[in-house]
Amino acid sequence: MRIHSHSSLGSFENCPRQYWYQYIGKPDVERVDTIEAFLGKRVHEALETRSGGLSPHPTLSQRERE
Repeated sequence: MRIHSHSSLGSFENCPRQYWYQYIGKPDVERVDTIEAFLGKRVHEALETRSGGLSPHPTLSQRERE
């Protein structure tokens, strides 16, 4: 049984076809990053490289190594 959220019901009320594409059909569409996403990824990569790969919040695998 599918559970519907407020936004999914609003989507159906707005346009049933939109609801179908968003929640049921989900066509395979090639996703292209925006310039903001591209630059954001590069900034995060640079900061991670600069910090030596250390995260302020250790991941589970980092904790297991200690």
